[in-house]
Amino acid sequence: MKTVLAAATALLAFTAVPARAADDDITYDEVVDCAAYTNIMGQFMLAGDSVTDEHKATAATLQKRAAALLAYAMTVFGKEQDATLADFKTHNDSLMSGIAESAKTPDGLENWMKSRGERCIPMGEAAAEAIDQLAGKK
Repeated sequence: MKTVLAAATALLAFTAVPARAADDDITYDEVVDCAAYTNIMGQFMLAGDSVTDEHKATAATLQKRAAALLAYAMTVFGKEQDATLADFKTHNDSLMSGIAESAKTPDGLENWMKSRGERCIPMGEAAAEAIDQLAGKK
């Protein structure tokens, strides 16, 4: 992920990226948290014995989105890569604890995933699309 992250960050840093997203209320922690959520969802797609090519493609898309979110966090909020990756790990660990805790109640995990997904999926899509546009892929 470090290589993809470095390339995406360089691309964002050397192009006309606005200082902040259209949603000025977004914070660094929210972006990194969504990167961790997106990463975990990608890992879930590869869990189990019946992983299909579709699962693998979805996991790759989610990993790309997680990297795009981290690149965005570093570029827009002026954070160093090592610090951002450390924060990402912290958020990832916290989210894994939240998943374990929410799984203890009926519909808890589903509700947890839905509430995070409503916020994080569009954010990840937008970050990945921005990088693709800057790279001339779209």
